[in-house]
Amino acid sequence: MVFAMLSLAWADSITKAVMPSTTASATARTVLVSVSMILTLAVFIAVQAVQVGLRASLTDGSTPTQQSRANTWAGRHITISGFLAYFAAYMGPTKDEAGPEGTVFARTSIVTTIYLAITVLITCLYIPDDQTTTLEIPRTQRVAGMRLIRRVLLGNSSQIRGILLVQFFSWLGWFPLLFYTVPYVKSLDQSYQTTNTNSGALAPLSYSAVSMLMAFIWTSRSSRDGTAFKFSASLSISDRDIWIASHCIFGWSMLGTFFITSALGTVLLFSAVGISWAVTSRVPYSLMGDELSRGSSEWSEDEFDDVSDHHGLVYGLHNLAICLPQILIMALMGLVWLFTQTDDSTSGVVWFLRLGGLSAFAAAYFATKLAENQSSVGDLIEVEQQR
Repeated sequence: MVFAMLSLAWADSITKAVMPSTTASATARTVLVSVSMILTLAVFIAVQAVQVGLRASLTDGSTPTQQSRANTWAGRHITISGFLAYFAAYMGPTKDEAGPEGTVFARTSIVTTIYLAITVLITCLYIPDDQTTTLEIPRTQRVAGMRLIRRVLLGNSSQIRGILLVQFFSWLGWFPLLFYTVPYVKSLDQSYQTTNTNSGALAPLSYSAVSMLMAFIWTSRSSRDGTAFKFSASLSISDRDIWIASHCIFGWSMLGTFFITSALGTVLLFSAVGISWAVTSRVPYSLMGDELSRGSSEWSEDEFDDVSDHHGLVYGLHNLAICLPQILIMALMGLVWLFTQTDDSTSGVVWFLRLGGLSAFAAAYFATKLAENQSSVGDLIEVEQQR
């Protein structure tokens, strides 16, 4: 993952160094787009082991009560690290200060890989795990795994299948925003061509700041079992309903690009997406962990010696529901730019943002089909004892 990430950061320089100087500009651009798509796909594939392992560890090593707290801290870390990364990008060199190989993206990638290596190393050292003596998976376990996948996708477990469906449509919209906000805002800022402003990096910084603030406010206003947001002693809203609202906020923000065409206005518009990002970083994992914890007996099979096998497999399907739409939208965007052959890489981005907004409304619709979070028995006993 580190190799793919750093190669993606310097894809332009690597492509120019490898290709002959006499290569036509159109051909060079086609090669650059193709290489960037392959490297992005490599990052998606490599990150799966990290994401699945971390989320499965949260579920395996925690009781239902502890999972709520663990998911809360995971959401905090995601929003804090995102804010710090975007802040570093915003405070980085301007276009005149950065050399040909000293782009903000490249320098941020270096910081990200160092941070990734340190955090993964700490996780591996401090989280205990059973030692595997063989890499070969027994045939019975493979068969049981395929049966579990079929049950999740086609069986009666509508909750997990619904979460996967919501995530699929949700991330059709997140990919264009996360990857192309900076060039899109820069294209709207006419003063960027003549000044040293860093307006493009201000947009992700603004919504990351909102998401971090939302994460801490949410924690302070959460119910005891972490399944609802309390406005008052008598009024609260469930995590599922918050997730639905967050998709609507995202959708209206993306469709707002029809009416707002200034750089500053777009920065303010996209700031609202920070609420959606804070929710996305926590709620789906909370719903998934709640379903796995309550339904551990339902998922158990004789072929499985440990329920953690189920958790890793289900979280793998969850990550697939996140990555597959990103790959699809990335391929579609690449094909559009390949056939249009325009020098402006931001042309058409706004339409993908708007398409992502419509996809977010589809995600909100499917989220309405999900069941409410169920409080764990342990939480209910704790509340009764305190009374």
